[in-house]
Amino acid sequence: MLRPHSLVRRFSSPPRRFGPGRILGLGIAVAAFAGVGIYNLSSCESLQDTVWRLTGSRGTGKHKALIVAIAKVPGLETLDAPHSDAEKVSRFLLKHGWDEACIKKLVDHEQCPLDMQPTEVNILKSLQTLVENARAGDHLFLYVATHGFQRPCTTGDEEDSKDEGIYSCDGSEIIDNILFDVAIKPLPEGCNMTVIILF
Repeated sequence: MLRPHSLVRRFSSPPRRFGPGRILGLGIAVAAFAGVGIYNLSSCESLQDTVWRLTGSRGTGKHKALIVAIAKVPGLETLDAPHSDAEKVSRFLLKHGWDEACIKKLVDHEQCPLDMQPTEVNILKSLQTLVENARAGDHLFLYVATHGFQRPCTTGDEEDSKDEGIYSCDGSEIIDNILFDVAIKPLPEGCNMTVIILF
């Protein structure tokens, strides 16, 4: 289990909310979920530490990954890197022993079938599949590259008074509360999850 020795604990345990965030305009959030504790690693964990979590902490549990890459969102400028970056992430995992059958990719590429397009429905279904039957000792990985947003929270349930979220390829907004309910809340204690969200 990951120890919070050099990590900044951002959320309470058990966790109450999950929010993709922005750092220095780079639009990257990196979080690791160890047991029921959620730790924000974005400003204090080195790239080497994140890489180690994906390669060195193999363990005996199952490994599952979901990679979401969205270049085009209706009404927003087209992003250059999501597709190529997603391919690099996939190759990285394969190079370090992850089974290709356990890596699912949703990419808004014309050659991808409709059920593999990163629509709101497909993203939420795939998140459910990612955490389905998760057990202690499992290693889960979520990578998302798309347009995102941050706006004032009107419900009063956010510590920073802001809602964050991502856009699907069909222009739907998926807010942090939904991401938490679908992908984080179901995780059992001792299940490890690494999340990288770029927007």
